[in-house]
Amino acid sequence: MDCFNYQDEMDIFYAQISEFLDNDRRLFEELVERSSMFDLLPLPDKGKKKLFFDWFIFDCKSSICNTTPLRFFLENFKLSNEQKQTYKGFINNIYGMFEVIALKTGKEMIIKDILSEKEYNVKDTQLTKNVEKKQVIIVRILPFHGYYVATGMGHAFPLKVSPIIKMHLRIINSDVTNQSISPLDLVQLFFKEEQREKLPVLDKFLLVCQEGGLDKQDAESLLLKIKETSLRKDGQLTDFTDEVLKKLKPSQEETADEIIRSLSAVWNYFLKQEDKDHVEKGPIESLLISVMVQYIQTKVDPDKFKDIDSANKKADKLVKEWFDVPRQEFNGKSAKEVILEERQKLGNPLKEVGMIFRFKKTQLFGEHNEELEKLFAKGLECFEEENYDGAIDVFEEYCSKEKDNHVVWNNLGNAYVMAIKGFDKDKAKACYEKALEINPKYQLAKNNLENLKKRMASKDKDAFKKDRKVKWFNKGK
Repeated sequence: MDCFNYQDEMDIFYAQISEFLDNDRRLFEELVERSSMFDLLPLPDKGKKKLFFDWFIFDCKSSICNTTPLRFFLENFKLSNEQKQTYKGFINNIYGMFEVIALKTGKEMIIKDILSEKEYNVKDTQLTKNVEKKQVIIVRILPFHGYYVATGMGHAFPLKVSPIIKMHLRIINSDVTNQSISPLDLVQLFFKEEQREKLPVLDKFLLVCQEGGLDKQDAESLLLKIKETSLRKDGQLTDFTDEVLKKLKPSQEETADEIIRSLSAVWNYFLKQEDKDHVEKGPIESLLISVMVQYIQTKVDPDKFKDIDSANKKADKLVKEWFDVPRQEFNGKSAKEVILEERQKLGNPLKEVGMIFRFKKTQLFGEHNEELEKLFAKGLECFEEENYDGAIDVFEEYCSKEKDNHVVWNNLGNAYVMAIKGFDKDKAKACYEKALEINPKYQLAKNNLENLKKRMASKDKDAFKKDRKVKWFNKGK
């Protein structure tokens, strides 16, 4: 067999598995339902659908067949012995981020997995026409007649940011060795905030406030107060951190981080309005700072220091090293030198490169912080596994220890709606009302209570459960 003549056989494979999914109504419905997971990707619809289909076939553990659609297809579709042997090899596919080590345009390439550092010889007639050596790519490769072929939707990062992407991925995964990733993981890593980040800074902050339970008037009043303080010479961002968190009552660490990021963006926005000589950061500088923040957060755990000042001193030392140490990824240059080179090209005269990194302890779950955080995470896990009876037990235990978390009461109400052991309308209603008693402006609980009443009036319980599963489960705010 000609090693470059693989495309026809791959076309047959995709045609066969597409036919299989089309003819299995339950699998096809699951495919349609799960496609929304990739809605945030900033790709054309055609590319987005191709990437999703690739993930669904190879990585998704179907709730219908309790395995991947590929394995289910191999067990149930009529194939020739040769086809079955070839397609079985696809089970050992590899999806990830790779660096291009060597390249024969239009023929093949040697790529190195950034996480495992293993190298693969890949035959490919398309992607190899659009990449360069040292470029970082995201692609799936399949074992095929003794070598590998690229399939699905490949993506190449610009060459100038590829070294930074490598650093970013290694930092995120630094606590796990040889960890594999999937297209869904990459959506979470790189595109999770994409749509929201397109909002103007002030609009995003108002949205975060309203999701946290503030009405529009209160959110705008808070925004005005932040502006006035930021423009004072003695104004400090840290003065607002506790106040904002107290008003919005985030229920998990991730939500608190989002609020603090949004608050910082608003503060800097007002400062920039006053600084007429301000020059925006370039894309490389912005990305490097983002990677640096990730790095510091993985290296410094404030809870392991005797006090917060000691943690901040350690962070200051690491920040300086981050900017000043020469790096192999930048051909011996430091991050500081790379940033100054970009500034010069952009006409930015600033020569000072650095960042003040400050930790500040916040209590997200009251006195039982660690215990409650674990319970909250366990409740979310039960929901994601569709173990709604288990979610009831977990969230009830949470509420017995901390009675004033409106988000948990709302989620407990959702669990009563979805519970397999019985749809308990009265208990669900009581939970939503308790959430609104704690936070009368909590719009999500208002919507849930209103929809509960409407659906029950129409006796359409199944439709309500489906809507609840898809739309109204609240993970943090």
